[in-house]
Amino acid sequence: MVSLTRAMVSEAQGDPAAAFAALEDARRTILDSGAAYFNLRIGPEFVRLAVDRRDHEAAAAMTAATEAVAASVGTPTARAQALRCRGLLTQDATALLEAVAAHREGPSRVELAGAAEEAAAALAVGGASSEAAALQREALEIWERAGRVVRRVSSACSSAGRRGPSG
Repeated sequence: MVSLTRAMVSEAQGDPAAAFAALEDARRTILDSGAAYFNLRIGPEFVRLAVDRRDHEAAAAMTAATEAVAASVGTPTARAQALRCRGLLTQDATALLEAVAAHREGPSRVELAGAAEEAAAALAVGGASSEAAALQREALEIWERAGRVVRRVSSACSSAGRRGPSG
């Protein structure tokens, strides 16, 4: 999903408005195409950025759309993504912790890392700093492993005479 990548890059470059615009483009494409399954992929990022922009109407609409897809799909990952949206929308640490638990049952470590970061932030606001720190460490370990995988694949591509991923 190119729009999600564009959003992540924009946010990393300090431009949350461009990040939200990219995800809004993705949301419109999802609506136009009827490919509601992709709400599971962009939902939490969209909701987080919408809440940051104080656009609670957009955040609530994406949360509802993501929850509807999750209910029909029924996997731990789908359930976790819906819980992330709900937790981000309502600033509910319990929902975010449930999302972490559901992601631990599923295959996506990257989504688990995101959920752990979000739950840690909510816990820190609530004063549960030791629980927050444990989740932050878990997220950091996942991101460090992902970085090692990127470096390994890049090296293998270079060895094979192909251009590997950059950055």
